[in-house]
Amino acid sequence: MELLQAHLPVTAVCFSVGFESLSSFSGLFKRTVGLTPSAYLKQQQQLKIQVSRNPLQFVPACFAHQNGWTQKSNFEEVTE
Repeated sequence: MELLQAHLPVTAVCFSVGFESLSSFSGLFKRTVGLTPSAYLKQQQQLKIQVSRNPLQFVPACFAHQNGWTQKSNFEEVTE
């Protein structure tokens, strides 16, 4: 999974982790992760795009607020 997250090709990952058969690797990966390696790679690429477009969406709100990365809501201003 880490190699795919690093955007290595599925075939390269397959052989890097010791498999000699791409179909064996893909089958085991799908049973373990729930997605084929190529689907997982695509999912990771889409996630990277989403994070780059809106990084605060992936940070817990309490952490973002604590670090001053968000504006106070109207409710917070009234209650302070």
